[in-house]
Amino acid sequence: MPGSRDIRGGFDIKFDEQSQLLLNDGRGTKAGLALANAQLMIGDPGVSPNNTWSDSLRKDTIPPEEFTVELHRDENIIGGKYFVAFFTLDKQSGIDHFEVMESQIGKDGYQAWDGKQSSWRSATSPYILKDQSLNSTISVKAIDKAGNSRTAVFVPDESMRQMSMSSKLKLLFYSIFFAIPILSPFIVRRYRRKKTEDLGILISSDFNKKE
Repeated sequence: MPGSRDIRGGFDIKFDEQSQLLLNDGRGTKAGLALANAQLMIGDPGVSPNNTWSDSLRKDTIPPEEFTVELHRDENIIGGKYFVAFFTLDKQSGIDHFEVMESQIGKDGYQAWDGKQSSWRSATSPYILKDQSLNSTISVKAIDKAGNSRTAVFVPDESMRQMSMSSKLKLLFYSIFFAIPILSPFIVRRYRRKKTEDLGILISSDFNKKE
C-alpha cells in the first residue's frame, strides 16, 4: 500500500536521562523519578496471537470439586436468621459464581414461602435463607469459568422444620371453612332460644304491668 511501511520486529522505548517529574503543588517541586527502558515487539499482522486462556477454557470439561452445604444460625449475627455456608475450588479454569435454589420439600419446583415457581439465583456465601421455616430443600450450584457445574443439596431434618406463615394462614382458613357448617346449627339454635327467652320475659313483664 502506498505510504505504508513494514514495522514488524521490535523497537526500544527510552527516556532521556535529563527527564524530570514535578509535583502538582504550584511550585514545580521535583519528585523522585526512576527511569526504566522498554522494548516493544510487533509480530506478523497476518498471524493470530496464541490465546492460552481461551484454549484452557475449551479444554476444561471437569466440574468444580465436590462440596457440602452447611446450615447455621446464631442469635448474635444476621438477626438470628438461618443461613447456609458453602465453598469449593476448581483447579482448571476457576470458580465463576454460585447459584442457590430453595424448593419446597414434597413439592419440588415451588417455593415454600409464597408458592411461586422455584428458580436459581446468583448468591454468595453466607446466604440468608428465604424460607426461615426450613421447609425447603436448599440446592447450591458451583459454576466454573468454562460453564461446568456441580450441585450440592441440603435437606433440613424434619425435627428442625417449622410451620411457615403461609401454612398457618392456610390452616386458619381451612379451620374456619370447616367450622362454620358444624357450628352454624348450634349458633342458630342458640339464637332462637335467646329470642324465645327474651320474648317470654317481655310477655311476663307486660302481664305484670296489667295486674
